[in-house]
Amino acid sequence: ADLSFMEQITKAADERIHHSSISVSAADTSGRRSSKTGTALRRASAVLGKLLTSPQPSASAEDLDHHQEQNRVVAETRYEGGLSKILSGLYCKTLVMVGLVLPVAEVFTETIDPAYYQVYYIYLCSVSLLYMVWTYSCVLKYRTALNIVNSYRKDLVVSCTSRGTLNRYGSFYLRLGAIGFGVGSMVYCGLEFGEVVELREKADCRQWTALAVPLFRMALTIAQMQFIFLNSQNIDMCRETVVCKFGLMHLIATNICEWLSIIVQETKHEISHFRSTHNYTNIESKENKTSQPIECRGASVMGSLVEDAAPILYPCTIEYSLICAVITYQMWQDVGRQHRLPKHLPPLLVRYPAARTWSIVSSEVLILDCANAYKGLLAGTAIIILTAASLILYLLSSGSQNVHALEAIDTWELILHLLSMAALILAVVKLRGTTYINGKGLMCLDTWLVIVGQSGVTLHCLFKITAVVVSQDGSLSNQLVALSQSLAQTLFIVHYWKYRTSNHGKPARQLITFLLLCNAGLWSVSTLVRNKIASDEGSLKFYGPWGWIAMSRIAMPLNIFYRFHSTICLFEIWKNMYKPICKRRQHAFPQLEASF
Repeated sequence: ADLSFMEQITKAADERIHHSSISVSAADTSGRRSSKTGTALRRASAVLGKLLTSPQPSASAEDLDHHQEQNRVVAETRYEGGLSKILSGLYCKTLVMVGLVLPVAEVFTETIDPAYYQVYYIYLCSVSLLYMVWTYSCVLKYRTALNIVNSYRKDLVVSCTSRGTLNRYGSFYLRLGAIGFGVGSMVYCGLEFGEVVELREKADCRQWTALAVPLFRMALTIAQMQFIFLNSQNIDMCRETVVCKFGLMHLIATNICEWLSIIVQETKHEISHFRSTHNYTNIESKENKTSQPIECRGASVMGSLVEDAAPILYPCTIEYSLICAVITYQMWQDVGRQHRLPKHLPPLLVRYPAARTWSIVSSEVLILDCANAYKGLLAGTAIIILTAASLILYLLSSGSQNVHALEAIDTWELILHLLSMAALILAVVKLRGTTYINGKGLMCLDTWLVIVGQSGVTLHCLFKITAVVVSQDGSLSNQLVALSQSLAQTLFIVHYWKYRTSNHGKPARQLITFLLLCNAGLWSVSTLVRNKIASDEGSLKFYGPWGWIAMSRIAMPLNIFYRFHSTICLFEIWKNMYKPICKRRQHAFPQLEASF
């Protein structure tokens, strides 16, 4: 063993001598060459002496101590990360519980001033805004550092990099939909603000908190839309992971509390409006307790406008809050998962020579291949036209004509569900030869959102089915078909989300195109017709105004969101399923590691 070790050392020394010898210029004189060779021999003997005399056990002990120190740091980091996640989760749960209790208690009693829960929502919005401002300041600080370093060192290029693999939070179209819903939410808040300003002369409705809440909501909506698009990839904004976890959980709690508050308040206002328009005098005493705070709405021109626009605009706030809460939750899960850069480098800063410059440009480029989709597009366009015609007849009708128009809407909705079910069955039959592409798992943000939205469809259908079965009044066909179609479509989206096909004939693309447009038609029907309480007289009589309005306000926003998000997911399947199957290229820059 000793001889083998000596042979290895001798071989290493000979190789060093060889490399040193061949580096000498050919133009040198023979005397210099012998001098260089002698120097190389002396260096090789010195290296050999160090290797023979260095204490091997001491070096191993240093390595062991360094390894133990690394393990200790990793264990402490994991402990702190797990503890901060638990504490931030408990903090979010506490905020949500308080946000649920305050508006519900205000509805059922007259002794609670609305200013109590309005101050609470101002606190939620203000802290969320402060966290996002802090996040933007971190990003601005590093961008300023980039500009300073780039202007100072012309031979180096300093760029931003992510501490981990790229990870988009939701598809581009989901985030685009969040912007659309956010605009609707801001319009709703603007109408509420105008209503409060118009009623400033009425003593019972003049409160500074009622004036401040819509303003804070609008500011939070604008800031959060930018926050979602800015952080659509997996980037570290700072090293304060504890602050990030608590800040993101506060954002989640704010969105959920906004959701709960809108549901409670709109239920209260809808009951008051329904009672005044339908002359209901036998509503339970618990509803009469809400008469005093409700008088502020509808007592002015802006109040009447808010009442008319609320059934269409308030679902935008709920759907926007749902999308933001889920995207923010994924961000919270990824905090601390990224690979750590060395401590002597500031985060997000990587330098490398200007002669070797790489840049990762992320942009949304939409390239659509509409081959084998024209027939489905034409059939789907016909569906959209017929849906628009039926909706126009319903919205323009009144009195007895409205009853017939509602029956026509019911029939057309049943036809849409049957056509969608048939398209799903045929698409599954034609897609039997597809190939599954392994990714990060079958479930992702979009598929989870589809499942959440489908729960709203299930609730709404089960409420109606229960009313029809118990009262023996009405038909079950529409609800059973709607429930079956939503379950089958959810299974189709989740199952084929990451499937690819190498068939150049692009099977089932016509059917997916048709199914996409059918969901767009069902979304318009749910938004403009089913969102109104009077669209189902049977359930209204069975549950009563209070019960049916509360059930509808809980289930219908999720129902509307399901149709909207299903359209997005079907478009993603339509776009990605028929792309060529190829291996993912890993972007690796080994030269960058040397600069660390």
